[in-house]
Amino acid sequence: MLPVCSTIYLWTKKFLAQTRDKIDDIILPAFQKLMSSDEPNLSILPLYMSMLINLSCDQHIRHQLSQSSECWKSCLLILNIYSTRANDNALHGEALYVLLGLLTNTTLNTRQGDKVLEYSEQICKHCSDILNGMQTPSCDRVLGILGSILPHSPEGVDVVCSHEVPVVLLSKLQSEEKDVARYAVKALACCTQNQTARKQVLENKGLSKLVELLKSTDEQVVGNTALCLIHLTQEDKVVGKLTKTNIIQHLLVLARDGRNQNLQENCAVLIGKLGTADQRHLERLRELHGLGILRDCMKFIKT
Repeated sequence: MLPVCSTIYLWTKKFLAQTRDKIDDIILPAFQKLMSSDEPNLSILPLYMSMLINLSCDQHIRHQLSQSSECWKSCLLILNIYSTRANDNALHGEALYVLLGLLTNTTLNTRQGDKVLEYSEQICKHCSDILNGMQTPSCDRVLGILGSILPHSPEGVDVVCSHEVPVVLLSKLQSEEKDVARYAVKALACCTQNQTARKQVLENKGLSKLVELLKSTDEQVVGNTALCLIHLTQEDKVVGKLTKTNIIQHLLVLARDGRNQNLQENCAVLIGKLGTADQRHLERLRELHGLGILRDCMKFIKT
């Protein structure tokens, strides 16, 4: 006789496999029907969305949901109703929180050409409203959604920057929750490609916060932090201000010893940009005998 945990696992796996063929014909139409009224039944809606969250743990079902226009339209209907009401009513807040969990799952591993990107501007607008008007835990889920969508949606980046979301992202960088900091800096790295966002970051003392974040023990966070700083070097006086820090030495250690290739690449690119933009950074690089390290890292730089 199989242990209980193994039996449950096998039954769950079998159930998910049998459900894959019923997503388009049964499950999504029921979701749309539930959303057909102006005020969906709040005693049922969160439960139904929780079921979809559980189903979306299956890779095949998650792909089906993420590529369904009907799914995204239904989700947007809920966002339209509850994104600005969640602070006024506990049931509205619960419905929004569960929906954001579903969106977190269905935007996971978003790629160029995915159906969600057709709705990215609307989703990012709602995410911006939530970030600017609410506290955690809903905001934390929004960060995960933005971290998945923004790398593939310049339009979404423009939307969140116009709503000053980069300022909110800065406030999340020091979060004790690892995933929150990861999502926040990933989204910020996308935003800082936009000049408006770069100015918002600099006006809110973001440069010093990002330099400090390079000391994080999370290489994914450090790699995206370096990318943020690469983008910020396009703004006047940023490179000069960084001469007053020990950033070159720290970047050299990261580029040499880092285990994450994206981290090594971004640190090497940032060293190169600082060295070519200000003679003082180049002199510091020579003092530290860093030119050899930088040459070794050049293979990571995409030309």
